[in-house]
Amino acid sequence: MKNSFKILLFFTLSVIFIGFSEPVKAQTENDSSDFFAVASIGAFNYGIINEKREWVIKPMFEGLLLIKSDNHYSIIAKIDNVWGFIDTKNDFVSMLSKVIWPTKPGELHDIDGLWSTPPQFDRVFGSSVKLVVAEKGGACGYININGFWVLPPEFVYCSIFSEGLAGATKDDKWGFIDKNGAWAIFPEFDNAKPFSEGLAAATKDDKWGFIDKNGAWAIFPTFEGLGSFSGDLASASLEEKYGFIDKKGAWAIPPEFDYVEAFIEGLAIAEKDEKAGFIDKNGAWVIEPEFDAILAFSEGLAVAGYDDKLGLIDKKGNMVIKPVYSELDLALIEKLK
Repeated sequence: MKNSFKILLFFTLSVIFIGFSEPVKAQTENDSSDFFAVASIGAFNYGIINEKREWVIKPMFEGLLLIKSDNHYSIIAKIDNVWGFIDTKNDFVSMLSKVIWPTKPGELHDIDGLWSTPPQFDRVFGSSVKLVVAEKGGACGYININGFWVLPPEFVYCSIFSEGLAGATKDDKWGFIDKNGAWAIFPEFDNAKPFSEGLAAATKDDKWGFIDKNGAWAIFPTFEGLGSFSGDLASASLEEKYGFIDKKGAWAIPPEFDYVEAFIEGLAIAEKDEKAGFIDKNGAWVIEPEFDAILAFSEGLAVAGYDDKLGLIDKKGNMVIKPVYSELDLALIEKLK
């Protein structure tokens, strides 16, 4: 069921509405709606709708990606498999923070349809950061939120900046660079994840451990897999079982689950015998494993369901919305929170 979580997340957050046959005229005046959501007509025709399901941004593109730095927003669009930045003007900028954005990168066009940086990137990702990963010509580097290169594309693989450092590769080995592009941690690891709470998961010889910002092992590589730290706990796997470790590398929650995800709002998704529920930081079931698919809590509510039908539960496991939807309308969820 591990893959089902990822598939469910994509389809739930994409808010795909197949029912529209013709695009509604884009709004050009200030829209007073309280809620907006990313939507599409079929595949790869994304735009933004308001709570009346009227198109604010016509469904002309494959998806959407919002980049935020401080109080400045930028939007990236993709045309013919290349990416560029959209010139966001007028009322749409003030509305950006209210849009329910998917986690998967995509594209859109603004109301005026003006490119501030012409499409030129093969791929971009990262949000709420001042430096965004961009790929071009088989290499990756970092651009600012206006679409200009800050660190040129000279790496094979790049990860987002987190806590001032970003993972990057040289000669098939991972290290970490600072925002000037200098190696803060020399590339000597087989794989690495972004820093969280001062530590980053990294591998050597097919075993995972945690390194500090000097590149020294804080937790020696003895695990089959590791997640990032959240609230002083990180998911870890050993002998195909999952639990949580503390920052000393000791088991805080023994590896007795078939799968777990990070703690969010005090609860973590856990799976046993192909059913999923939520555990607390003592490893006790708060919501018994009875669901076929679930997502993490957000503002006290979580998507959960049976047999491909989805609803919403609260932190006591009560159904707020019965599981009758194949794809949940995020605008509706937002109103219920």
